[in-house]
Amino acid sequence: MVGHSETTIRCLGCVPEGHACAADGVVPTVLALEFAAQAAAVLLELRRQAEEPESKCPEKGYLASLRAVTLEIPDLPVGRELFADIRLETRVGAMALFSARVTLDGEPVASGRFSVSN
Repeated sequence: MVGHSETTIRCLGCVPEGHACAADGVVPTVLALEFAAQAAAVLLELRRQAEEPESKCPEKGYLASLRAVTLEIPDLPVGRELFADIRLETRVGAMALFSARVTLDGEPVASGRFSVSN
C-alpha cells in the first residue's frame, strides 16, 4: 500500500516470475483486475478496522462482478511494478462498488468497475 484515504487506496504490486499463469514472461492482463480487487479488499479492511478496532479477524470478500472493463494491452510482463488506484464509489450493506485503474510505467493497462461482496 502506497497510501489511502477513506474512499481511495493506491497499491504497488507485481506479478512474480513463476506465477502459475505466466508463460514466456507474461500473464494475461485480466490479472491486473485481480490485483485491483485485492487492493479494494485492503481498503475495505482498513475501513472496518477503523470502525471496529477491537476486531482481530479480517472479513472474507468475494469479487461479485466486473463492469466496463478495458484492457489496454493483451499481456502484462512479470516482475514489473504495477500501481492500482482504487476508488470506493458506493457501499450498500455487504456490497461495495469500486472504480479502478491499473498502470505500468505510468501508462494504463486496465480499468473498470467492479463489485465486492462480503
